[in-house]
Amino acid sequence: MLSMIFLSDAERAQLKIQHRHERDGRIRDRIKAVLLFDKGWSISAIAEALLLSEDAIRDHITEYKEFKKLKPENEGIKMLAKSCALNTSPRLSFIDHIAPLASLLNIPLIVSDEKNAQLTSQYYPEVDLHYWPDFEFRLKELSDRFDALFSCDYWTSVQRNAFQLYNKKVMKLLFCPHGQSDKGYNSSFLAPYAWQEGVLLYGDLMKEMLIDLKLWNRGCRVATVGNFRRRYYEKHRERLLRMAREEIFSKLNLANRTLFFAPTWNDYERSGTFFEYGERLLRELPSEWNLVIKVHPDVVQHDPVLYYRLSLMEEKRANFLLIEDFPPIYPILEIVDVYLGDYSSIGYDFLAFQKPMFFLQKPHLVGARLHTCGPVLDPSTPLFPSIEKLLPQAHEFREAQESLYRRAFREGSDIVEALQPLFLDEWQGAGL
Repeated sequence: MLSMIFLSDAERAQLKIQHRHERDGRIRDRIKAVLLFDKGWSISAIAEALLLSEDAIRDHITEYKEFKKLKPENEGIKMLAKSCALNTSPRLSFIDHIAPLASLLNIPLIVSDEKNAQLTSQYYPEVDLHYWPDFEFRLKELSDRFDALFSCDYWTSVQRNAFQLYNKKVMKLLFCPHGQSDKGYNSSFLAPYAWQEGVLLYGDLMKEMLIDLKLWNRGCRVATVGNFRRRYYEKHRERLLRMAREEIFSKLNLANRTLFFAPTWNDYERSGTFFEYGERLLRELPSEWNLVIKVHPDVVQHDPVLYYRLSLMEEKRANFLLIEDFPPIYPILEIVDVYLGDYSSIGYDFLAFQKPMFFLQKPHLVGARLHTCGPVLDPSTPLFPSIEKLLPQAHEFREAQESLYRRAFREGSDIVEALQPLFLDEWQGAGL
């Protein structure tokens, strides 16, 4: 729920001055909405007074609180008129990245996997979703309808050349990351960044990592977009919180504290901890705690045996849940009390809430930046007693959490304005 009275005296005075001199009626309406809400008016009362919808008023207030935004997006809408988002991978881990992007940009999202389409429709119902199971046979149609394509899959020279050679068109092929993490220093995990022509970055940290790894492509067009998924969550918070409470947390004892374990999967760096600690956490789980494990979709798809063994144990424990098919992560992070992770990008998402964080390390990997934001647990000691002993010290890490969050996600980034460098002129379609 949006909180009222959030303006300082100086900010309130400045908005009143701007309103007197502003010629654009749309901006004046936004200023009035912010000032009236700060004064204590309800969303419905403001909407009635300004003859706007309640959703529009809610968006205006949220956008100002989060980004100090008053300017409408007309130019951005025109810029994105022939853009489309794609999710042509069977990987479920892309959904909570590409669907919020498509929603915020108000562009179509084409999905080729049936389960991806079903989950996108269920949890992101406002998205203009198109299910194309025969996607690979419709490239001509795709290039005829669109000039720019956003995807969480890295683009390759084969795809680029396919559009150029067969469809006689240079497409803007734009890569959208699917999470900020510390992975990449022990594998070629980030190597494809070096040959992308256009990329979205969350903030300065990813650029620093790419430079460190000698993967920064100076010829690549870059848009620094901030934490657009958090912005999407704030916009749809009431609906997503309600879904999380009904589908997940209604099954648990709400009087308990809830530990949220969000391990990554065993990728090329072997950074996942699910297999070492999943069953152990359940064995050690005390009755006064809830344990919620968010299983990485790639674990379920590639290594299902342990997952299904734990799912059978879930039926016998009233304070334990496995989450698989619930893509939105932010409502879960807002509700839980304590985070336990490894090298997963979800840890960076959790920084936004400044709540207690604990970490499990892999001996063969260097310490992650994220692991400065909470204690690293000793695997030789019982985990829950260790967490309870260290909880009183959690506040000592808040400054580190806030600092790393600002480094990872650029504040005040309006995503439509941030994307403009990708659309300034025609692309030449240089190969790899």
